[in-house]
Order: sequence, then structure tokens, then C-alpha cells
Amino acid sequence: MKHPSALELSMYADAALTGDPEARVAAHLESCNECQTRIAGLKVQTRQIEQALASDSEEALTIPKFSRPASLRGFALANIGTGLVIWLAQMLWKSAFEELVLSATSRAMEIYLPNVYDLISSTTLFLIEEGTAMFDAYLAYIVVSVLALGALALFVWRYRSRAILGLFAGLFLAGSVLQPIPAEALEVRRSDGVVELAASETVDDTLLVAAESILIEGTVKGDLLAAARQIRIKGKVEGNLVAFAESVDVEGAVGGLVLSAADTIMLEGETGGDVWLAGEKIRLEGSVARNATIAGNNVAMNGVVARDLTTFVETVEISGELGRDLQAFAARVNLLSGARISGDVTLRTSEEDRLFRSDSAAIGGEVRFLELPEEFKPKSRYSDVEFYLWLVAQFLMALLFGWVLLSLFPALRSLTVEAGMEGLKTAGVGLLALVSVPVIVVVLAVTIIGIPFALLTLVLWLAGLYLAQIIVASVIGRMVLPEASSLLKTLALGLVIVILARQLPFIGGVFGFIVMLLGIGLFVQLIYRFVSSRGSASA
Repeated sequence: MKHPSALELSMYADAALTGDPEARVAAHLESCNECQTRIAGLKVQTRQIEQALASDSEEALTIPKFSRPASLRGFALANIGTGLVIWLAQMLWKSAFEELVLSATSRAMEIYLPNVYDLISSTTLFLIEEGTAMFDAYLAYIVVSVLALGALALFVWRYRSRAILGLFAGLFLAGSVLQPIPAEALEVRRSDGVVELAASETVDDTLLVAAESILIEGTVKGDLLAAARQIRIKGKVEGNLVAFAESVDVEGAVGGLVLSAADTIMLEGETGGDVWLAGEKIRLEGSVARNATIAGNNVAMNGVVARDLTTFVETVEISGELGRDLQAFAARVNLLSGARISGDVTLRTSEEDRLFRSDSAAIGGEVRFLELPEEFKPKSRYSDVEFYLWLVAQFLMALLFGWVLLSLFPALRSLTVEAGMEGLKTAGVGLLALVSVPVIVVVLAVTIIGIPFALLTLVLWLAGLYLAQIIVASVIGRMVLPEASSLLKTLALGLVIVILARQLPFIGGVFGFIVMLLGIGLFVQLIYRFVSSRGSASA
């Protein structure tokens, strides 16, 4: 049986075939399933092309969804790295600073623990106000330092050319006297109080605002970058909105995306792009023309999201409209009366009681309960092979650094941890150094000249935290093995004991913290004895 050509089938699907050829193809289709399938596919393509040509919007063309399979290994490694950074930050803040210092002195000194959003906004305010001048000044100092070192090198290597030395000296003096003038390409408004953009005002460029409180009632034709305690936008932002504050209230229209982090966020106006929000309490009552991604504690959505809504929250309540799908990583999802979801509802939990659905809530697609990805599921670290590989790598790295350190500085091998009050004294010295060094870093960083010293001190402090466990491991190894044992044996045994003890449930973290305090205390005491002996010898 001879099939019609591709051209004939295409013309037949477009209703462009007439006369005998049309009759011949129609007769053939009655007995050929293969050609019927091809004709059906061609007609679908024709309809899609007609829809695309008939509309000005690129979204009129319906494209089937597809998803690229993610690499579980890469995703897991990324989560491990992120988790380590977060754990270290939390440990240093909670254990070394907040719990050990602020908790003990907060009643007497009435110390205020800063809110995270307050901290972000304060930091942003400082960088906006001083960042450009700091960078310009540092650039000048770097240039001056390079020129000074160059001149010194020429002198040391006995270059006799007076012209070259004179050139370097002149450049050094010029760099010392002439500072680059800060130039601001954007419109920047700063204040310790309130910054207002009146309803009659229009900013033709991107606006950057830093203040205690911000009120925007006019029009910003570019982007708006705002950092304050309170931000309220009642006017129009034709570009993107980036806002960091304790409280953000957007009543006006934003033409681009909205990116905001705050304790409380209220989004009531129209948004022409995507929405990315993070905060404790978030209410979305306006309209979003694209997708919305929200992370926080309590989220209420009774507005309109044209596409997908993705949440990473404790509780989310939806009484508005979604143009496509809802995907929720949440402990509780409430679909209240008035909720209209055109696509699917996907909950990343196997417990169906996490979802409350009102009888009047409409869902156009399916409701699916999916298991959390393996990377998000809590599991025992002892069942993972990578955990043991990481321990081996940790041991080898510490053994290498410790062997080099103890070989270069033999005095470290004589350190011991005494029992009783002497041991407590060593731990107390370590605690004092652990807490006081960050404070010193902050004090040094207040001035421009002190920032390099602050960075150097911070690097040495972090290196000391790592090397502390190596010093204590060496002490433990010498306590267990005979005195005649080699450096490598005692260090290896001590590292094995320290690393394995730190992995014990419940007490491992406490043990690691004590080891860190003892190691830092031994360091400080050794430095103190060295300085004292040099002072006595010079006297």
C-alpha cells in the first residue's frame, strides 16, 4: 500500500488539498492507522502555530512541561556544604557568644540581642553610606603601598638610578596626598530619620535609599534598592524592588521582580515579575504576574499568582487564586474557602493530615503527597559511607598540619593540660580569647586603617580554632603512649581519640568545645610565657 507523501499529508491537515488528491488521501486514511496518527499530529501543530500568530504574548503557545532530572549526588554535596557553614555560624554565635557571654551578663548590662533583619538592614545602611568612600580610600592605600614596596625593593637591590627612585618617591607622595573623589552614578538618598519621595516626585534613574524609615509615594522609573527599619511603598516602581528591613509594606505597583527579606512583609499591590520573599510573617494580597517563592514562618496568600507558588514555611494559608501549581514544603497547608488553584497541589510530605481543604476550595489538577527528597530526610550519619571517608580525610589533614606545626615549633610539644584548678584556668583563658578576639576585630574594623589588622586578626583566630584540636590531640597522645614514642605516633593516636570522641551523640559537641577551649588556652599561655621570658632576658 502506497502512503501519501509528507507534503500531501501536510496540505490535507491544513485543508489546502482539493479535488482528486483530497479524495485519494481521504480514502487512504480510512484504512491506514499510521497516516491517521500523522494527520492528528499535524493538526495539533497547525493549531499551536495559529494560536501563536494570533497573540502578541509568548505565553499563548502551550509548551508541554518537562523537568530535567537532578543529580542527587551534586544536590547532596551542596546541602552538606551549606549545612556545615550554617552549623559553624550557629555554633559560634550560640555557644561562644550568646550563651556563654550575653546570657550571663544580659540582666546586669541589659544587652539587646539584635533581630536578624535589624542586623541586615543596619549592615546595609553602613555599606551604602560608607562603602564607596572605604573602597576609594583602600584603593589609594593599596596603590601607595605597592609603590612604597617597589621603591624599597629598588633600594635594597641597589638600583642606582636616581630617576627611577625619584619617580617612585613622587608617585608615593602623590598617592598619599591625592585621594580619589567618590563618584556616585545612581541617585542615593541617606538619612538618620525619614526619607520620603513625594507623590509629585519622579526619579528617572535607579534609586538607592538608606534611612531609619522610608516612604515612597512618587514614581521610580528605574530600580529601587531600599534598606531601613520600616519601608512603605505607595507609589510606583517601574523596575525591580529590593528591600531589606524589619517591616516592608508594598501597596503600590512594581513593574519588575520583588526581592525582600524582613520580619513582616505585606504585598498588596501589583507585581509585574517574580516575587521572592523571606520573613517571619508574610501576607500576599496583591497580584503577581509570574511566579512566587516564599520562605518564612506564617504565610497567608489571598491575592492572585498568575503562575506557580512555591513555599518553604511552617504554615501556609491560601484563599486566593493560582494560575498553575502549588508546591509546598510545609508543616501545615490550609486551603480555605475562596482558594482557586488551576493546576496541581504537591505537598512534600506523606502525611495527608497536613493538608486542610475547605469544601469550597477548587483544585483543577491533582493533589499529590510526595516523600521528601532523600537529601532532606533525617537519617543517621553513621549509615553513610561519605561520613567515614570525611573522617579519614579530616584525620589525614590534621595529621599533616600537626606534624608540620609541631616540627617547626618544638615548644608546642611541651604543653600539658593540668588537672584541677589549673585545667579550669586554661579553659577559662581559652574562653576569654575565644570571645574577646571577635570583639577586638569589630573595634579594629571601625577605622579604615584598622581594617587590615582586623582581617589579619580574624584569619589568625580562625586558624587558631582549627589548630587547637591538634595541640590537645598531641597532649592526649603523649599522656597515653610512653614518653619515648615518636611525634607521629602520639599525634596520630591523639587525633583518633579526639575525632572519634567528637562524633559521639549528645556529648560529642560538648567535648569538641572543651577541646577547643583547652587548645586556645594552651596557645595563649605559651605566648604569654614566651613574651615574659623575653622581657626578663632584656631586663
